[in-house]
Amino acid sequence: MIDLRFSDLKHPTPEPGKTIYSDLVDLPDPVVLGVTVRAYNYDSVTLYMKVDATLAGWSFVTKALGAIGTGGNTRLNLDDFGSRTKPAAELTETIILRLRAYTDSGYSNLKWTFERELVVVFIKSDDGSWATVLSNDFDDGTVQGWAGEDISGSSPVAVENVSDFVLSIPDSCRLDQYRYVGSAFIGGEFIHGLFVWLDAEEIVHLGKTYIGNTGSNYVSLNKWMRIVLPLPVNDTFELGIVGDWCVSHMGVWSYQMKGRLYKSITTPVASEAFAIINVRLRKYTQNMGPPTSNRYHGVIQIDDILIVSR
Repeated sequence: MIDLRFSDLKHPTPEPGKTIYSDLVDLPDPVVLGVTVRAYNYDSVTLYMKVDATLAGWSFVTKALGAIGTGGNTRLNLDDFGSRTKPAAELTETIILRLRAYTDSGYSNLKWTFERELVVVFIKSDDGSWATVLSNDFDDGTVQGWAGEDISGSSPVAVENVSDFVLSIPDSCRLDQYRYVGSAFIGGEFIHGLFVWLDAEEIVHLGKTYIGNTGSNYVSLNKWMRIVLPLPVNDTFELGIVGDWCVSHMGVWSYQMKGRLYKSITTPVASEAFAIINVRLRKYTQNMGPPTSNRYHGVIQIDDILIVSR
């Protein structure tokens, strides 16, 4: 038996349905789809796995996952997994992802096939049917009500309006969080997860839950990503964007550095509402020089935040 999942929940716990939302406004043509999957091997032998997908009008690549031993699993970020011509209007489609397991490294002796649905919803926030609830472009030189919090408890945060690495000029909003480390520290900071919270509830999860020491980044750095998610209507809540970092020393020990950029949001009485969030992750090291310690920084940057309803 094999299994393909989008979450960290394991068999036999049911896998919740997966829906990816996207706003057609300013979306490139063709549209590119990315998704993170996790493949499990519950068979009694090592299996060699591949994942692909099918839907008319889309083109997908086949990704080889390699060997997965008995009882093992692997996580794969399918960054440029599929593409299609940009739709002209709002659209909902269902893609079938297929996990295939083979008993040989040449991928010729097929033993298992497992399928799971992925729903893709395209909205079009400028088609005249949506009302703007909130628009934050930070071009007035302020952070427009956004605040920061150190969740890990030992890594100070600063929230400020900045003009570097912006999505649209002149300004954006940045949360900069750092951790002091000793002068003998040899390592770096690595991003484990990027989350979107509504109050304390996790709605979007990219990457992994914090796992301690690591030398890998599980979310893309140094590029703007757009996250679109449905919001509750006729409600007030905190919209939070959370970065979860590991500060690692030679693979021996580590610190967690976790911070939240957040703002209170009120949505009107409506049928539906969406948030369109543009976010960029960055890291850098500040050499403070002896006798002080170095500072390892994790950065969450946001720009052109839009909330709409209808």
